[in-house]
Amino acid sequence: MRVYAQLKARIEGSTLAAGARLNIGLVADEHNVSRDTVQHALQLLEQDGLIERWPGLGWFVKDGEE
Repeated sequence: MRVYAQLKARIEGSTLAAGARLNIGLVADEHNVSRDTVQHALQLLEQDGLIERWPGLGWFVKDGEE
């Protein structure tokens, strides 16, 4: 939940801009957690409507106006 909360705060605080790609490996290294933990956090953020997964491309921050 720590990774989820920190990413959510960065998205809502505009530290991560709309369209920014979220690299699972980099996020895992940054937070010293497994890729599975990051994947779970990203799924929760997708459920919240903050990010979206583009198959074959990765996870991206959604535009707040969509």
